Amino acid sequence: MFCNLHGIRFLLICTANICRSPTAAGLLALRARSARAPIEILSFGLLPGGREAPPQVVEAAATFGVDLSRHRSAQLSIEELSKADVAVTMTRQHLRELVIELPDIWPRIFTLPELVRRAEIVGPRLTAHSIPEWIECVHQGRRKEDMIGALPADDVIDPYGGPDAGYRRMAATLSNLVDRLSVLVWPDPPAAGLAR
Repeated sequence: MFCNLHGIRFLLICTANICRSPTAAGLLALRARSARAPIEILSFGLLPGGREAPPQVVEAAATFGVDLSRHRSAQLSIEELSKADVAVTMTRQHLRELVIELPDIWPRIFTLPELVRRAEIVGPRLTAHSIPEWIECVHQGRRKEDMIGALPADDVIDPYGGPDAGYRRMAATLSNLVDRLSVLVWPDPPAAGLAR
């Protein structure tokens, strides 16, 4: 859990909260600190919590400056999800399950690759826009039916149980996605002007 308690609530979600979501949350927290952004970043899993991150995850995350040595997994509740300004899953399956549980979350929930792809089309957040307002622009034109079925490009592969190289690939993939997202959420210099 990475907190700055007076800002936007940003959730990162995966299956067990021991590999992908804590790594992504740590990476995003580093970018938010660099931008001095008031944002609360939390990570959760769909499974019961209390587990440590595997050593391979701790090592892979450390390569990118994220310390997960004391991480313990946490299970997502519908209450936590309902309070999110932005919810980001690692797969379409996660997204579909959560939209079924809480239909109102649909305009604010994306897979991480989908969010980055759509955000790059919309362009950087303008200084006049809050993150929720910018997310509304990113969401425009989405249809729930587009999330049916598999699309590997929308998923971050779970390395759990696989070779060490898979954990390193996961961390590198997440670092790339978070970097691309961060320069859009917190552009430097900030974008100005009218909404695109």
